[in-house]
Amino acid sequence: MNPSKREFFRKFVLYAIPLLVFIIIISFFLPGSNGSNLSADAKYTYAFNIDNDLITNWHSSLFVLEGIIVKKMLSFFAISISGYKVLQLFAIFFIAITVVSAAYLFRLLFKNLYLYNAAFLLFFVSYYHNGCCRLWGLDQILMHLLLPLIAIVVLCYRSPSKRSAFFFLPFGIFILWHCCDYRKIFLISAPIILYAILMAIEKFRSLCLIKRMMWVAGSFGAFVLLLMPAVDVLFSVPKAHPITPMLVSDIKIAYLLDGKLDELYDKNLIENDNEKVDYTITSYWNGIKNGNQIDDLKEMYIHEWLNNPERMLGAKMLQIIQFYCGGGFPPVVRDVVEIFYPMVRANDKAWNIVFGMRVKEVCLRWMTVIMVLITVILSCVRIKREKLYSLFDKAYVYIGLSMLVYFSGFIIVTPTPDYRFLMPTMFAGQMLLGIRFLRWLGNRKTQKLK
Repeated sequence: MNPSKREFFRKFVLYAIPLLVFIIIISFFLPGSNGSNLSADAKYTYAFNIDNDLITNWHSSLFVLEGIIVKKMLSFFAISISGYKVLQLFAIFFIAITVVSAAYLFRLLFKNLYLYNAAFLLFFVSYYHNGCCRLWGLDQILMHLLLPLIAIVVLCYRSPSKRSAFFFLPFGIFILWHCCDYRKIFLISAPIILYAILMAIEKFRSLCLIKRMMWVAGSFGAFVLLLMPAVDVLFSVPKAHPITPMLVSDIKIAYLLDGKLDELYDKNLIENDNEKVDYTITSYWNGIKNGNQIDDLKEMYIHEWLNNPERMLGAKMLQIIQFYCGGGFPPVVRDVVEIFYPMVRANDKAWNIVFGMRVKEVCLRWMTVIMVLITVILSCVRIKREKLYSLFDKAYVYIGLSMLVYFSGFIIVTPTPDYRFLMPTMFAGQMLLGIRFLRWLGNRKTQKLK
């Protein structure tokens, strides 16, 4: 064998080993064809909807539609599979594109084999630690789209010709569409990603800042008005109201602050199947009892804000605090609330933790966000000072800002303090910090050799 070919084959094998090891390990955490290792939503809603050709906009209508399409395409070839099996196939596909994207990005970032392997190790640690292997649902799927999205944008910048750059652009928009449909809050990060994608076009880079912003605003408007509602409009998807539980939680906590929760229950508004949540200041998936309409809830919600704005603002602030603190409350928050609302002090269940995270996990969450914010600022300073900055710094700023904006977006619409909502943020943030550390090690080693 030619020595150059032998060397190429040797390098190919060495770089492929961590990729294959990762795939083998993750294969043990795939969703089962019997519904195992699936979240409650995936097991009882997504799989059921795929089996019954039922699409609603309570969860991602695009995800369910694609599941139905896959099932029907296989049935055309006389292959009959269940909704569980479709979800398993989706998991295999998303793992594959994630691992391939990771291999491409790590190979691009690290010419040193040891650093490349270290990057894959950090990848797996962050991947596993953030629950990406357990109870697959839409948040896990969203996490698996982040690296492919980054890889596509990088390909746009590194394309040897304008034609190939334009070839990759639709793929970037396509993946971004899926990210936003799987988790609507991702829309607030979309303008940053659209800007990053458009910056790969030379003509766009030559425009002044105002014209760039106009292009981004127009592109984002078209994205929101045309792509986002496409599935619901084309397939006449029945309209649901996924925000209902969050509105109910606001009202419930507000009534609880004044010790009037029984009065709210007497109004036949709240439906709760978890007794542990009764009389606790906890954001939970409460619903509306049978016979009540969403219009009744909206009317009541507006009425409460108009007549008791301070109490509703307090309830909203408590929801936000418990969400970002993993379900718990700092002692100082409890003391302040009990001073302003004495009825809470008399409620021995008020501060019961329903969604609990360990203190070290909450600290890690905030440490990740703070460190990403600091390093993004450092990258911005470097870009401003140096004319010949690396693509890495530019990509780091885009990804870091997208992550921080996504993290902050739950202030607007605050769900239960379940770890899964911030899982994509934590995964992306920890990967960014890990890669930055390895890059620093690589640069330091290079300088020593010189």
